[in-house]
Amino acid sequence: MTTAKKLITAEEFALLPNDGRRLELFDGEVVELPPNNFGHGEVELSLGAELRSYIHPRSLGRVSVGDPGFRIRRAPDRILAPDVCFIAQDRLPPVEARHRGWMDVVPDLIAEVVSPGDTAKEVEEKVEEWLSAGVRLVFVLYPSTRTVVAYRGRNDVRRFTADDTLDAAPVLPDFSCPVARLFE
Repeated sequence: MTTAKKLITAEEFALLPNDGRRLELFDGEVVELPPNNFGHGEVELSLGAELRSYIHPRSLGRVSVGDPGFRIRRAPDRILAPDVCFIAQDRLPPVEARHRGWMDVVPDLIAEVVSPGDTAKEVEEKVEEWLSAGVRLVFVLYPSTRTVVAYRGRNDVRRFTADDTLDAAPVLPDFSCPVARLFE
């Protein structure tokens, strides 16, 4: 006899102890992610800093790094945590809402840094999740090849190498950054 797993809500997920584990909620089921390595964090911070230095002085919105949780589906609840994200100013919840629980707003831009243990299938599934949720631009950063793949939709995909300059159109039309700088 098989016992069904107990699914939990986003509210119950928020009450789990913060014991240092990286967790996501996938259709009501808690999924544990392995810790990231130091290089992963460096790439995450590099992109986050580049975005913030462009966005902040222009008051375009907010950037966050470090796996902030977003509820992208309800019943069963699904909470995903991107490595880097941007939310435009006109869609940004009040400050108090950003400091409690999971945000229900879908970011305008997210970035995922590929770790050595990630499979191509896992990366593709995560990109599809974000695009289906309504994210307008998804960056996937590959430290091992020093490349970035930008998804502006399922049929609008562009690969940037270390010799290229990354742009964030249409979300941030005037943003640009040398790809090589992200992997220094």
